Amino acid sequence: MDLPPREALLDIDWLVRTQAAEGAEILARYLRTGAEVYGGPVTAVADAVLSPRVGVPGWRDDTDVRHALATRLLAGSWSSDPAGPRSYRSLPHVLVSRLPAAKRAELLQKWGSADVDTAVPDLNQLRLIEPLDRAWVGHTDGIWACEVSADGRCVVSASRDGDVSVWNMDSGTLIARARTGTKEIRDCAITPDGRHVVSVHSNGRVTIWDRLTMAAVATLDAPPLAPTDGEQAQAYKRELRASPRRWRRIAVSPDSRRLAVAGWEAVDIWDLERPRLVTTLRIEPNPPPGMLALFFASDTQLTTIGRSPRAPVLTWDLPTRRVTASSTLTMPRAATVATALATVSGYVVTASADETAVWKFDEAAAVATAPFGVDGRALAVSADGRYAATASSQDLRLWSLPDLSEIHRWNLKDFGLWDIACALAFVPGGRHLIVASWEGNLRRVMLPDL
Repeated sequence: MDLPPREALLDIDWLVRTQAAEGAEILARYLRTGAEVYGGPVTAVADAVLSPRVGVPGWRDDTDVRHALATRLLAGSWSSDPAGPRSYRSLPHVLVSRLPAAKRAELLQKWGSADVDTAVPDLNQLRLIEPLDRAWVGHTDGIWACEVSADGRCVVSASRDGDVSVWNMDSGTLIARARTGTKEIRDCAITPDGRHVVSVHSNGRVTIWDRLTMAAVATLDAPPLAPTDGEQAQAYKRELRASPRRWRRIAVSPDSRRLAVAGWEAVDIWDLERPRLVTTLRIEPNPPPGMLALFFASDTQLTTIGRSPRAPVLTWDLPTRRVTASSTLTMPRAATVATALATVSGYVVTASADETAVWKFDEAAAVATAPFGVDGRALAVSADGRYAATASSQDLRLWSLPDLSEIHRWNLKDFGLWDIACALAFVPGGRHLIVASWEGNLRRVMLPDL
């Protein structure tokens, strides 16, 4: 597919003609590729037209691109007016582009707004409005995870579309992409030295990629389960056969030499330089509760947090495979806890659908709670451990740690998001936050002065 010139992708008449001649799917491919290559206003147009509420999939070829743009921009992240698209924001949330012309005119007259056909801004003048200063359009499905490199120069994202992408932080352009050919890339990480990207697949496979080229360096498959006896163990084995080992939590050591991968029954430690399996840490009881989180306290010390109402917190000495410290977090609604992260100051932040909590490693009770939760794993902690961010289906919140005092709140609609934010990541330096959406796009949000 030849990429159209930038000027064509910013010409509404060209977009309308191309949709009519080649169809919505082809136009979507042009826009998505153009957003990756050109960025800027082309990203704005792609972000608008490719919205699941307006664009592909489910987009009819007879949908008017003008109205699609106007509808998408009504709450939008993008505008040619520094104050934002106010005229569109005043309209109720109705997909104007899907309505018959007579009904559309009737509603627009009732709302007291000019016909959106004449209100679409000059696409060459589109720019992000506050608090956004970057956006990336590249994935075709929801993004499960994102992470920022230690030097803050790039972002990696993992999507349900089977792609793992690396983006340049400054230019907002795509550096490299790996198409895995499988669905459901559940997690991703960048090694601290910036050399490799690690992706976690829902079928239990872990792939290590060269960060610059996204060529596969190694593929790690789950080792076979050790034989166990007993009725409880057999029931656990049947559960695993019905739903294969889904590695969902990973951690990389500070020296980038070790990779910890948590399954339901164990944590496998891999040597990233070879790579090879070094050791396996068996989690009790058997069958174990599954893993909520894991992280390296040092190059040779790993801390794991189990998923249960009384969540075991274990610190392992990797050379000896011994537990050197243990405690328990008593979680009243542990069944709903979706994710947890550790801070450098010795706290653990947990988040469920309806609550966020902060814990001290050696204390059974939470030191602070807030009655606001997350969707999926939309939780992030800043590198200095002073701030946390959470995202629900409605808003994004910034918190201070460890007291969980709310610092700021944004409505997701003001970011042009019609669906949930799936993952968050702080950019080193504390001035920006990466927001990954179920729509398959990434946004960089400017944080208030902290």
